[in-house]
Amino acid sequence: MKNKKAVSLMISYVILIAIAVTMSITVFVWLRTIANIEPVKSCQEGTSIIISDYQCNIGKFNLTIKNNGRFNVNGFILTISDNVEREPIIRLTPFNTNEITKEGYFIFNDSLKPGKINEAIFGNKDQKTNKNIEFIKNIKIQSFIIDKETNEKILCEDIIKQKIEDCKISNP
Repeated sequence: MKNKKAVSLMISYVILIAIAVTMSITVFVWLRTIANIEPVKSCQEGTSIIISDYQCNIGKFNLTIKNNGRFNVNGFILTISDNVEREPIIRLTPFNTNEITKEGYFIFNDSLKPGKINEAIFGNKDQKTNKNIEFIKNIKIQSFIIDKETNEKILCEDIIKQKIEDCKISNP
């Protein structure tokens, strides 16, 4: 009688350990399916653009962009603010690009190679509200590249912020 009690106690420990191992494997598999385990894609270090020049005209805003990095750039995002105190969040509609997206991306017709300069022309309307913007006081640009395999836009970490004076692009 005493030997049988020890066997049932041993079986209970084996079952308890089996349940714990099964639960841990189940949780691991579940977490692996919902967690993003792919590495974050980003631009190569040394990918950079600068604002070479800008012009403010009634109805449009011209930016001259120069690639001062070591790699090609496919485009950039321009956000503006009509107040120096506010973070630029308004996206203007680009004119001279093959693809106009709702996100406000300006895509160069040919990728901008290192050392090259390209002009980008924007209208004076906010893409979201379609309202005319009268003044530009602050701008922010962030370059991106397009992944050849997935056609996905990959934002670069280099963000340029610049204050602009006396830039009127619309009549009141």
